[in-house]
Amino acid sequence: MQEYRPYSMVRVPSKGFYYPNKKDRFFVRFLTYEEEYILTDENIMQQGDGLKQVLESVIIDDFDVNLLVPGDVQAISLFLRSSGYGDKIALDVTCPKCKAKQEKEVLLSNLKMKEVDIVPDNGTMFNLGLPDSKKQLKLRVPTFAEEMRAEQRGEKGFVDKLKRIIMELDGAEDERVIARAVPNMSMKDSRYLKDFLNRNTPGVDTSVNHVCDSCQFQFTQPFSTGYNFLRLPANYRENMMEQLFSISYHSKGGITWSDAVKMPTLERIWMMRRINKAIKEENDQIKKAQKGSAGTRKA
Repeated sequence: MQEYRPYSMVRVPSKGFYYPNKKDRFFVRFLTYEEEYILTDENIMQQGDGLKQVLESVIIDDFDVNLLVPGDVQAISLFLRSSGYGDKIALDVTCPKCKAKQEKEVLLSNLKMKEVDIVPDNGTMFNLGLPDSKKQLKLRVPTFAEEMRAEQRGEKGFVDKLKRIIMELDGAEDERVIARAVPNMSMKDSRYLKDFLNRNTPGVDTSVNHVCDSCQFQFTQPFSTGYNFLRLPANYRENMMEQLFSISYHSKGGITWSDAVKMPTLERIWMMRRINKAIKEENDQIKKAQKGSAGTRKA
């Protein structure tokens, strides 16, 4: 039986419309050293398997993570980031008017889910008519795992994506026929499909309003929450091990190394801050006592 770990519930942007069981929320464990170790492994993360392993570790529900749509993975990743390292995130932004570069803070809890116009039939397929050619097509909703594999293969451009997700074009289901037809699609039809997917793909709206510190210009800028959003630098691993050592050492046996490994990340970070505060208070008391002792001897 798996040991208990604290968890919470995450409502997902798909609202369950994209899954056979209509699942619109997931029970998700908080990040621990176990997941962070994966997120700092360059080889695993470069291969694209890291995020999948983390999702399999933190999602409690009996659900194949390969079936998750990208927007739901985005929402779960934002939850893990917020619950693991705090709700605030610092963004480097550039004012489009005066080009001044500045750092802005964003509260992840303020981000809202995108509202879509329509959902696919039976949670899998959009049936659409193109405005220019008047052709009918069936467009499949890709999963996060599929999108990640396409990224690993170096898929470039919207045309390549359409070749992959169009299942039927004017009655033709042959992949080769579709692959030949898509590049010849008119600009109007292509733009229509791109706009349609942008409006009807579930996810979290990461467009944030900013006011330039230099010229006071108001602008909106999105930030990326791609598959490497949770990735940690390799040198963060040493910092984690220092935290584990300090917690187990200063607790004088009350918390073992194994106990510290299982701590939620935010709890571990809080405990480190509390230990450092206690050490400082203790040192201040020692210095105060030494000063008092020195003053007594002089007198």
